[in-house]
Amino acid sequence: MTDTVYNPWATAYNATVTSTPVQAPAAAPANSQQVFDDWLKAKAELAKWKAEEQALREQVVALKSDKPTMFAGTENIEVPGGKLKIVHKLNYKIVADGDKLDGALDKIEKSVEGGNVIADRLVTYKPELSVREYKLLNATQQKIIDECIEIKPASKEVTFEPTKGA
Repeated sequence: MTDTVYNPWATAYNATVTSTPVQAPAAAPANSQQVFDDWLKAKAELAKWKAEEQALREQVVALKSDKPTMFAGTENIEVPGGKLKIVHKLNYKIVADGDKLDGALDKIEKSVEGGNVIADRLVTYKPELSVREYKLLNATQQKIIDECIEIKPASKEVTFEPTKGA
């Protein structure tokens, strides 16, 4: 569904926002306190079940995997009623500061003929919009960049802090 909504960051124009309607639960509670209480309960249950699923997943790997210490790769294991697929992955992340990374890439460039091509492909940079800078643009400037970006509502963030002594 596409709606035209007011863009609070623009000075005088509307932005097109893609939204997905949220359906209310089939049997919505009658009062807001019940909805709030149900949300708190569901949030606590979700955290509990996420932790339990993670622990059980690790146990399944320990019990069923032929290679539980494998770092990367896929195992397909026949189990009663079907096939269990265990995917072992490694996460890669650059942790060096810019100067150290630049130095390492310079060394790779000089280490072999064509090293500059390797170094250029080794680290990628993903464009990311600076929302702070976007909000500082005037309406004309925003219209220009709006052709290259998508603005859509994010999932709502809700937290609860109980009153002290409650």
